[in-house]
Amino acid sequence: MDPIIGNIPNRIVIVIGLGLLIWVLRLVDGLLLHNRLNQRFAIQPRTRFRLLPILIAPFLHKDLKHILSNTIPLLVLAYLVMVPNTFAFWVVTPIVMLTSGLGIWLFGKTGTGHIGASSLIMGYFGYVLARGLLLGDFLSILIAVGVLVLGVIFYGAFGMLKQIIPGKQGISTTGHLFGFLGGVLAAWLVSLLAA
Repeated sequence: MDPIIGNIPNRIVIVIGLGLLIWVLRLVDGLLLHNRLNQRFAIQPRTRFRLLPILIAPFLHKDLKHILSNTIPLLVLAYLVMVPNTFAFWVVTPIVMLTSGLGIWLFGKTGTGHIGASSLIMGYFGYVLARGLLLGDFLSILIAVGVLVLGVIFYGAFGMLKQIIPGKQGISTTGHLFGFLGGVLAAWLVSLLAA
C-alpha cells in the first residue's frame, strides 16, 4: 500500500483529471456537438448491446445542473476510494462502470437513456462503506462513518441510500442501485487482493 500522506499528489492529479474529463465532455457536447454524444452513448436498456456506452455514459451529463450536482460528490468520493492506495481506484472504477452499465441495460426502464456520473458516485459510496466493514481498520471505518454523516447532512435521513429507491422521475435509480452493488463487489475483491 502507498503511504497515506506520501501519495496525495498522485490522488490529486487523478481527481483533477476526472473532473476535467467530465467537464470537457459536457462543454464539447453541449457547445459543439449539440448533445450528440449524450444521444449516441447513453445506455439504452435492452436495445442492441454495445459496450462503448457502458464505458462512456458515466462521464456524460445532460446539462449544467446535472454536472454541477455530480462534480463535487464524484471528486470527493473518488479521492476517498484512493485512501490509502491509488490502486483501488483503478480496480473499483471499471467494476462499478460494468456493474452499473449492465444493470441499467438489463433492468432499466425501456425507452430511456442513462448518462451521468451518479452510478460512479454510488459505486464509490458503496465501496467506501463496504471497505470500512470488510477491512475494519481505523482509517477505513473513519472514512465510512464520515461519508455516512456527510450523506445525511447533504441528503437528509438515510443520506445517499435514498438515491437507490426506485420511482424518481428523470433519475437512474437502477444505475444508482447497481453502481452501489458494484462498489460493494469491488470492496470485496480489493479486500481479497489485500489479504
